[in-house]
Amino acid sequence: TTTTVATADSIRLHRPQDGYAAPSAEDRREAGLLAELRDLGYQPATRCTRCGQWVVAAKSVALHMGPVCRAKSAAEAVTE
Repeated sequence: TTTTVATADSIRLHRPQDGYAAPSAEDRREAGLLAELRDLGYQPATRCTRCGQWVVAAKSVALHMGPVCRAKSAAEAVTE
C-alpha cells in the first residue's frame, strides 16, 4: 500500500504558475461595495456598450453587454 502525503503547495487551488493573480486592492474594494449594495437591496446595472439598453444580469453587467449583443458581436467577428 502506498501513502501519499499532500503538501501545502500541492493542494493549493490558485497557483501563480497556472495564471492566477491575487485580486488587487481595487478589486477587493469593488467586490465589497457591490456586496454592500446588494445587502441594501440595490441591483447594479449598466448600459450595454453596443445598443445602450440597461443590463442587470451579473454576467452582462460585468461584460457591459447584453446576451443578444454579445451573440451579434461574436457573429460579426466570425464573418470578418
